[in-house]
Amino acid sequence: MVRKELYRGSDVVGWLLSEWRTRAVLPYVAGRLMDLACGDNRLVRKYGSGVGVDIVPYRNVDTLCPDFSDLPFGDHEFDTVTIVAALNYFDDPTAVLREVGRVMRPDGTLLVTFLNQNVSKLWHRIKERDITPRPAFSEAELAGCVQSAGLRIVRTRKFMFGVNVIYFIRK
Repeated sequence: MVRKELYRGSDVVGWLLSEWRTRAVLPYVAGRLMDLACGDNRLVRKYGSGVGVDIVPYRNVDTLCPDFSDLPFGDHEFDTVTIVAALNYFDDPTAVLREVGRVMRPDGTLLVTFLNQNVSKLWHRIKERDITPRPAFSEAELAGCVQSAGLRIVRTRKFMFGVNVIYFIRK
């Protein structure tokens, strides 16, 4: 149930989609969690612990960071890192993925979600009609960024009627 006082004047459809993505990713989170570009930090709150990092001071953000390619954490601190519906907004996604590889434990997992490229283009044209639509990654482009960062995609899982994908990424 959507609590009206929290979402008055905001995007209920966006909130529902975010909830769906959170529920899809949550079963794969283990150990110490960092959610990068966490928004309102929903995933960390539902998991019960971890660190939500964002460049924007949204409500409930744990750590503000001006540059995702220079995270304020030591090497190998996190078992799971998540980037949910956000990597295509980063100026230099390969640099961010490289930095995630640094803070992720050697046996850790990075979980990245993306909409299908065509659905993403359509969604951004409708949803963000007042700004230039964000570039959508193809699977090949994502694989190239991941490989350039010294990481590898080990598994994928479709959800949201097959239009969204979780990429399981490791060192």
